[in-house]
Amino acid sequence: MKYDKYFVHKGMPSPLHPQGSFPGVPLMRIDDRYMKEGFYFECIWITGPIPESKACKPHRHDCDEYIGFFGSNIEDPFNLNAEVEFWFDDEKHVFTKNCVVFVPAMTWHTPIMINSIEKPIFCLSTTPVLKYTQEVSRAPRWSHLRDPIE
Repeated sequence: MKYDKYFVHKGMPSPLHPQGSFPGVPLMRIDDRYMKEGFYFECIWITGPIPESKACKPHRHDCDEYIGFFGSNIEDPFNLNAEVEFWFDDEKHVFTKNCVVFVPAMTWHTPIMINSIEKPIFCLSTTPVLKYTQEVSRAPRWSHLRDPIE
């Protein structure tokens, strides 16, 4: 069929979130390496806490990014059933409700910690670029965190 190539049932393996690298399941990752002219899109399930000791150093991109966090309790659909700590530069933001974070281009962001979790969280991120790239912070403040995988 003419449009079959646009129905993706399994994306490429995630270099950012490989199976076993975090408490959860990588679901789908797509970019131009997988689908010609496909922009970056990734989604994962997080099923357990991510303490600071397992978080990644901050990074930035030369493009805007959306990062979404959504709870899985249909009886209380806006409750994340978790506490997420998200860093923008040196600002710590903590939230417990569903949230979409808009990250402007060249803004340092992360680490992301899941301080508590009662039910799985669905997460997605997307950027309007064909290939996802990042610059990792080498600031001494974050030296104890691990480098992101790519």
